[in-house]
Amino acid sequence: ANSVLHLLLIAFLMITLRVWYLATIKHEEYQEKALRPQRRSVVEPAARGTIRDRFNIPLAINKMQYNAAVCFDRIREIPLVTWERKGGKKVKIYERRRHVEKLAEMLGRALEMDPVGIEDLIYSQASIFPNTPFIIKEDLSENLYYRLRLLEKDWTGLTMQRAAKRYYPQGKVGSDILGYMGAINQR
Repeated sequence: ANSVLHLLLIAFLMITLRVWYLATIKHEEYQEKALRPQRRSVVEPAARGTIRDRFNIPLAINKMQYNAAVCFDRIREIPLVTWERKGGKKVKIYERRRHVEKLAEMLGRALEMDPVGIEDLIYSQASIFPNTPFIIKEDLSENLYYRLRLLEKDWTGLTMQRAAKRYYPQGKVGSDILGYMGAINQR
C-alpha cells in the first residue's frame, strides 16, 4: 500500500509540474495561437454567363486568365521578430521582413519584374487591404501559372488565381446593350 501511495504522489507531482509549465512557461505561446483568427475569408467571384444574340452567335464569352497574387493575411502569421544566437550573443532578426524580401525576389525573377517594386506593392496593399489577395501580375502563361502554383506551399502568402476574363468576339457590336464592367483601360 505504501508503494502505491508513493506512485500516486509521484503521478500527482508530475501532473502539477506539467500544469505549472503550461500555465507559466508556455502561456504566451499558446495565448498567441488562441488569439489568431479562426476564420479565413475567401473571395470567390461570381461566374458570368455567355451572352448570345437571337441567332446563337456569342457576343460576350469568358476566357481563362491566370494571375499571381499575394495575400498579406497569411504572411502576418510569420513572427515579426525572432532571436538567434551568433557568437554567444542574441541577435534580433526580422523574420517577416526577410520573408517578404525573399518572396519579392523570387516573384521578380519568375515574373520578370522589379523585386523592389513588388516589395513596395506588397507593403502598400497590405496596409489598405490586409485580408484580401491583391494581384501582382495578370495574364500569366499557363506554364508559368502552374510552375508558381507548385511553389505556393513553400512561399507563405503567394496565391495563384484563375479568373474569367471577358472577351467580345464581335468587337463593339451591341456595346450599348452589353455594357462594360471592370477597370477602365488607357484606350
